[in-house]
Amino acid sequence: MKEIIRDIVEIDREMREVIIRIQEEIEKIPDFLHAEKERISLEERKKAENLIESRKQEIALDLEKRLKQATKEYNDAKKNINIVFEKYRKEWIEEIYKYCISE
Repeated sequence: MKEIIRDIVEIDREMREVIIRIQEEIEKIPDFLHAEKERISLEERKKAENLIESRKQEIALDLEKRLKQATKEYNDAKKNINIVFEKYRKEWIEEIYKYCISE
């Protein structure tokens, strides 16, 4: 009988220790959840920053491409205007001169 009581007391002591450890773990849950929330938040922030940086680079490349295209179109138009001007310059000067003299 003594052995049974000793076993029961020992089992009770062990179970109390288990319960105490479980309660300690339960008390740690809010801190763990807070740490996990911070970790996840940091990861999401990093993902967002990487996505934003990637998008900035895409936009910068697109703008650079558009600027080159606009510059080329401007230079082509300017070249065409110069060609037309040189082609008709003498005629225009004569017309302006005749108009000014006749008035």
